[in-house]
Amino acid sequence: MPAKRRAVVPTPCTPGTLPRLAPRPPFTARSILTEFETPSRINGAGYSRPEDEPENHASTVQLFVTESIRIRAVTGNTTRTNQSSEIWKHGTLVEHLETNAKTKKSQWARKWQCNVCKNQLYQPSGTNHAHRHLATHGIVTNVIGKATSTPDDTTTTMSSATKAELKRSLAMWTAVDHVPFSQTESLHFQRFLSTLNKEVKQHVPSGDTVRAWTVELFEKKKQELAELLRSVDKIHISFDGWTAPNGRGVIGIVGFWPTAEGKFMRALLGIREVEGRHDGINIAAAVREILQEYGIEQDQIGHYILDNAGNNNTAVDSLEEDRESDEGTGNRLRCLGHIIHLVVKPLYVTETDSDDEGTLTALGKIQELIHLINHSAHNKAQWELSDPNSNSLKSANETRWGSTDMMIKSVLRDVNKFDTFVNSIATDPKNTEAIRSKCRALLPTREDYAELQYLDRLLDKFRALQKLCQGAFFILHQFLLTAREWRWPGYDRFACRCAAHYAHTPLPPPKTP
Repeated sequence: MPAKRRAVVPTPCTPGTLPRLAPRPPFTARSILTEFETPSRINGAGYSRPEDEPENHASTVQLFVTESIRIRAVTGNTTRTNQSSEIWKHGTLVEHLETNAKTKKSQWARKWQCNVCKNQLYQPSGTNHAHRHLATHGIVTNVIGKATSTPDDTTTTMSSATKAELKRSLAMWTAVDHVPFSQTESLHFQRFLSTLNKEVKQHVPSGDTVRAWTVELFEKKKQELAELLRSVDKIHISFDGWTAPNGRGVIGIVGFWPTAEGKFMRALLGIREVEGRHDGINIAAAVREILQEYGIEQDQIGHYILDNAGNNNTAVDSLEEDRESDEGTGNRLRCLGHIIHLVVKPLYVTETDSDDEGTLTALGKIQELIHLINHSAHNKAQWELSDPNSNSLKSANETRWGSTDMMIKSVLRDVNKFDTFVNSIATDPKNTEAIRSKCRALLPTREDYAELQYLDRLLDKFRALQKLCQGAFFILHQFLLTAREWRWPGYDRFACRCAAHYAHTPLPPPKTP
């Protein structure tokens, strides 16, 4: 008489440990055979009469039982990025035990299992085999990127011209609006498109496909630009460095050239990461690589327009070594905007050296007060509520001289409001004593406002100079001055048209004969 099997009683578990449970009974194929021993359960066929039973019934059951032992439900993360295909409406993600023919080792691999016959497994990464298999069961599914037709729903195949326009439009949308490539895989985005047209969803590509389309379009436009630049006589180069938010140092290269029709053209040639230190040699190596990709020869370069930095001088010297002529660094031009910045920066004095601690100037006072207001959510909200129609207070930064000019103008726009608001902070009992005393000490006087008004009038001259030298307006302004001196008959009419276009800058009046 066989010994009775004694059940293991679970023992109490302590915190942090798992209880010991009774062992699971051994898994056998008898239960599966019992469940599928009737013909009506084979492949869901529903045979109700003995004569309808297939001849290979026993072998089919044995095959199904053998495969069922090697199939299990998916454990762990079952999320897939490609379950938007219609094959998942008629299939299940399972794990199949496969044996490597060379190593003789078995491992579980994820497969797509047909819900109709239960004995067909395909790789989930590709859907073509699954689509063809479902067609044998009379199930017609839509393949992404292709259109299928059924008796109840008729669609048309996308033409090659339409697909090309789709690729271009989608690549431009993601690039210009900084949209992630994976946006097309968003379920809500696809539902939004389906509300416009239910047939659109089948043409929506994956994120990897959008990325490939974008790179393909970029390479195509790059070749077109390279062919255009080969016909240019002289092209002027400008580049500048920038540190990305992720800490990587990159450099942007821009080209400028005139066309045969007299039009002024420019294009971003590339943004490249600088290897190593940002010295002139490494910067020149990054610029040289971009120029070689476009086929731009050194003798084709007109001038380099750069900031007044020492590493830029070294970079130009390194690039000029590739030139066959002996023109040297005569092709190095200084950026007028950077020159104006260097000239204006000494005017921004925030402290005086009258004593050891230093005294804040009028500019230093409003800079500290605006920092106190803009860096407090409560103070900034109160400023906006005091007058909804007024503009916000501008903060200054070290890299743009115009930001300080805008800060001064934002205060001088309404001096009374600024004084009243600072006094409210200084007298508010809810503020700390340190903040109240700081506001009382920084409150500008009449002399301070007079100093700010004088500095504002002085900065207006530099602002007008910078606007005058921007783009084609400088050339137009010089032309109008010459036409006025020569008493050109069409000056009045042409000047009025220009004044309507450039309304922010007054034009010189015509001279009477």
